[in-house]
Amino acid sequence: MINSIIWLNRIKWSFVHGLGQQLPVLASFLVVARFVDPGSFGIMAIAWVVAGFGQIFLLDTIGDALIREQKLDDDILNSTFWLSLLLGLFLALLTAGSAGSAAWVFGDSRLRLLLQILSLRLVFDALAIVPDALLRQPYALRSLAVRNVVANGAASVVAIIAAVEGFGVWALVAQQVMLGAANAATAWGAVSWRPSFRLFRPDARIWHYFAVSSGYRAIQFTSANLDCLLIQSFLGPTMLGYYSVAQRVKGFSMDFIAGNAMRLIALPLFSESRIDREVLRRAYLKSLSTLTLVTIPCFGGLATVAPVLITTVFGPKWTPAVVIIQILSLQAIMEVISQMNSTLLRAAGKASWWLGVNFTSFVLGIALIMKFNFSLTAVALAVCGREFLLLPLHMGMVRRVCGITVLDYVRIILPPAAATLFMVTVIVMVERDLNTSLPQVMATATAALLGASAYFGAIYCLSGLVRETAGTLVLAFWNRHDAT
Repeated sequence: MINSIIWLNRIKWSFVHGLGQQLPVLASFLVVARFVDPGSFGIMAIAWVVAGFGQIFLLDTIGDALIREQKLDDDILNSTFWLSLLLGLFLALLTAGSAGSAAWVFGDSRLRLLLQILSLRLVFDALAIVPDALLRQPYALRSLAVRNVVANGAASVVAIIAAVEGFGVWALVAQQVMLGAANAATAWGAVSWRPSFRLFRPDARIWHYFAVSSGYRAIQFTSANLDCLLIQSFLGPTMLGYYSVAQRVKGFSMDFIAGNAMRLIALPLFSESRIDREVLRRAYLKSLSTLTLVTIPCFGGLATVAPVLITTVFGPKWTPAVVIIQILSLQAIMEVISQMNSTLLRAAGKASWWLGVNFTSFVLGIALIMKFNFSLTAVALAVCGREFLLLPLHMGMVRRVCGITVLDYVRIILPPAAATLFMVTVIVMVERDLNTSLPQVMATATAALLGASAYFGAIYCLSGLVRETAGTLVLAFWNRHDAT
């Protein structure tokens, strides 16, 4: 088990990695949203759903399989590289070839050329799989952090220039293609290994994991993008633009706070620990405890300040996205647990179990969305409700793998949840009092700072007390329930 110093160092570089990845993208997003209309964001969202379907067979499938291997020799690396590249070329050609059909299905001729250009991203993603895994497996987080700063910085500059020059949706397309190219170039620049052209033999373990994980990723992707497809079909690209921007705000926050930590720290850590059930349990508890201390207050705060934040940063034209961001912020808190459980099950070789979770998610998504009157708010509520209903299912799977109980979750989640509730109360009360004497933006910023201070103070006071009290109460209830 890794010691605290190594753990903190990994967290530090994971944070720097996330900062390098998200800050340039966020900066470009803020500028581009000022120059690009909601309809362009909407059509780009649909284009990325179609092109992104190819990505599910490349990202977090083959690379994750490599990370799980304790020893990577040249034969494994060579076979994986060449087969990945062939797969990427095939998916790019398939995406470009289906562009005309997608344009007809969604009723927008712009999709044809958009998808043909976006298909290049799949080739670049395939090229980066092996070097990226070689950096992730030994926790080369410093190299990954530098790589992300360079790649995302270059892509963001391209997007900003294109948006300011009036290229509209093409600014978003150029950003994606440039990001893929820069990621591949910087990944190869950071590793010394190079592929050879000799005959190769595919590694059965790698491609078995790829087959299983691709299945659940395909269902997960379809389930996750069901809302966008339905909004485009029933409400049109402008409404989808509002929804996609709300999703991107949540996505930026999720990737920055939790996504990189799970991808760069949790997956390799769980893969190392999977042989010993107790070691895996401790690794999971430490990872989840660290993440919830950060994610719960961040998303709680985002939901609280969203009305002022969105209209100030993006402009009044994005006001319809505010309530969507607030709902998706609550969904993101539950999604953190979901992603952590997915990471654990994949590391433990139980990717097929997660396939069942995603299939259930897909069915629930359809049922919940169709239950409500169709609107942006209804779709967001359905997505949030689906995440909540799935929690018991994958929590039960994690319990079977490493013995995590409901009591463990309560002890971890209750302190930051209680402190976040206190923080939100402070923000609302302070903002209300300051609005009479200060401009709204300054009042909200001051309230947010005081709320953050209140959160840290509450966590310091509550962590030990809440965990012990909650543990006693839950255990007493459990014993009484068993006796009954």
